[in-house]
Amino acid sequence: MRRFSNIKLLKRWLVLLAPITALIFELLPYGVKLVFSDGPENNFRKYVSTYSYFHIMPLAYGNWGPMITGVLTGIIIILAIVWLFRKKENRPMAIIVLSIIALCTSLWVFA
Repeated sequence: MRRFSNIKLLKRWLVLLAPITALIFELLPYGVKLVFSDGPENNFRKYVSTYSYFHIMPLAYGNWGPMITGVLTGIIIILAIVWLFRKKENRPMAIIVLSIIALCTSLWVFA
């Protein structure tokens, strides 16, 4: 029986570890790629810049998906910490639903 409780505890910690890993990758400056050009008449010279999910430039460029994904990841981490230290053994439905929404907003760019 002891081994079963260790597996449950490991699953609880993975619920917290996965969003923290995602947040670390979102904080890196290579998450969002923006392509700039000199103008409509000069289509051959393009500049590519990369930014973090929380940088203001993707918002100014009209790309709301990374910022929404980053905020949802923060909310998921807070909910996972609360769920981890609660004594109830129920499923974290709010974490699952917010994770699906965050996944959809991260794929929003490709739509």
